[in-house]
Amino acid sequence: MRILPFISIILVFSCGQKESRDPIVPIEKDEPVMYNMSEMAGMMEGIYGFNKVLRDSIITGGELPAFPEGLEYLHKAQATSPREIDSNFHILLDEYLVELNSVKNLSREEKIEAYNSSIQTCVDCHQTRCQGPIPKIKRLRIPLE
Repeated sequence: MRILPFISIILVFSCGQKESRDPIVPIEKDEPVMYNMSEMAGMMEGIYGFNKVLRDSIITGGELPAFPEGLEYLHKAQATSPREIDSNFHILLDEYLVELNSVKNLSREEKIEAYNSSIQTCVDCHQTRCQGPIPKIKRLRIPLE
């Protein structure tokens, strides 16, 4: 019973102390917050845009867009996290490029299959690195009829 008053005194004094914190400086809404995209991230954004156009062309049966040149440069592009670029990345990138290029000379059904396979390769690669865009990438798939 002697311990109860002692604990009460400690609680009163400890609860009365305020935690010192650095003041929070709000960011003004008009101040732009700049994000410097890596070379790899910029190229990935471009590939995403191309895949959207390619997807729509395959769905409508229209003429395929011109394929971007220099996609192989992704093997050398500076990544946001360079340590994530490993042999698996290079293998999956090569697989993606082969699948993507095969879309050019196939029937509509085969184009859908090859295109979806190339998108799945992107998902597979992002499973082990930079997982944020996976839901966005998955939306590129063409639903099978």
